Amino acid sequence: IKLDDDRWIGNVGWRQNEQTFDAVRVDNRSLRDTVVSVAYIDTVRRIFGPDSPAGKTAMSSPLLNVKYTGLDDLSITAYGYFLDFDDQPARSNRTLGLRVSGKRDIAGVPGHFLFELAEQSDYEGGASTIDAGYLHVRGGVTFAATKFTIGQERLQGDGTYGFQTPLATGHAFNGWFDRFLTTPASGLLDTYLEVAGTVRGIKLKALYHHFAADEGSLDYGSEINVSATRGFGDKLSAGLKVAAYAADDLGVDGTKVWLFAQYQF
Repeated sequence: IKLDDDRWIGNVGWRQNEQTFDAVRVDNRSLRDTVVSVAYIDTVRRIFGPDSPAGKTAMSSPLLNVKYTGLDDLSITAYGYFLDFDDQPARSNRTLGLRVSGKRDIAGVPGHFLFELAEQSDYEGGASTIDAGYLHVRGGVTFAATKFTIGQERLQGDGTYGFQTPLATGHAFNGWFDRFLTTPASGLLDTYLEVAGTVRGIKLKALYHHFAADEGSLDYGSEINVSATRGFGDKLSAGLKVAAYAADDLGVDGTKVWLFAQYQF
């Protein structure tokens, strides 16, 4: 199950062992320019595999996602994700949100933007401390076949609870080093810059992240991400990926490097 950009519900496709779901899903397109997706999750089979104690999570979780694309180059999505953790009821939470994304030319230059707002609260026995907001704003332009993006993502925290996204493809957000797969109790403010393009058939991407607490004055650190991927024919691709985290008030410095190949058939 992959909804929107996987920020809430995703398959963690970067991992060799993807996240999958024992679930029922129905997509309805009977309304013009509208897709209504309804799902019910019974079990999440996580990236750690069946032999791990954390390999699966029992849930009783309905999902609702309604997307409208009837406006030119604009997509509007409203959603509600009701995550009931059967064996860990204190984690159970409800997330309600609205997402608007699209493309607009700026002085003849192609532009893109995203605005997303959500609220998270306790659900079905969840801890009363679960109460946090979410805001993601980004925009950019594509110039000379190179895409430039600037954005800020805020996962609110009050020192006791930080906004969580337990079923997301977390690796795609807040840096590839995966320092923030779990949001700190003081929340997270991620300000980032991204440049992406293709040179001689090689897809290149570079990102800079600055991480700070949403509550208080902690400056967590910063991170640089770089990747290069090239295709060889229609089925084979290979690449290099690097994540370098520089710690200030959270964690320690670290670097991760991946070499990868993919064959599609």
